[in-house]
Amino acid sequence: RRVRASRRRVHHLTGPQMLHIPGQYSGGETAEYRWTQTKAELEVRVPLPAGLADGSVTCEILPRSFAVRAGEEAVAVGGELAAVVVVDDSLWSVERDGSRAEAVLSLRKAVAELWPRLLASDAEEAAEPRLLDGLERKAPTDKNELLRQAKERAKGALDGPSKAVQHVVEGRSGERIALNASGLPPLPVITLRKCTDCEVVLGEGVAAVKLL
Repeated sequence: RRVRASRRRVHHLTGPQMLHIPGQYSGGETAEYRWTQTKAELEVRVPLPAGLADGSVTCEILPRSFAVRAGEEAVAVGGELAAVVVVDDSLWSVERDGSRAEAVLSLRKAVAELWPRLLASDAEEAAEPRLLDGLERKAPTDKNELLRQAKERAKGALDGPSKAVQHVVEGRSGERIALNASGLPPLPVITLRKCTDCEVVLGEGVAAVKLL
């Protein structure tokens, strides 16, 4: 089965370049090119020799490879890709900034995922691709992890200084002692001293830590 190569390109660009889309991840850099990626696309930048005439740069994009040439006898920059790209949704251009020029390839990934390397011959990076902008969307936390985090927060609260305050009632006999929220601290430890035959009634909204 024959696969058509992509030779589409856009006009030469100067000044501010392509619209930036958040969600860009790290790629890599060699002496011949540098690349970044999103989950859906790759951007490859190949520096070009100074003084190149318009039309002297060519680029071929195939599902599993690309090749950039500057001049008829120049050695191609590129090679076999680490995964498949969609040729019809990929393009290339030449960007100029003063005397500097770069061939810029925008390659659409066949599968939306992060690549650990650009070319099959490249060494795989030891670290995972890192997000260069925006916020990383984390996977939802499962129930066990939520429970563990809740226990950690509770342990930290218990290990901290206590907010309980002692409230003492003493010297009462044969009485009905009504304790209302307005007359108690937020977390009272209620202590009865020298009280006999008393009935203690906690008012609405009172949450005592202890009743001694």
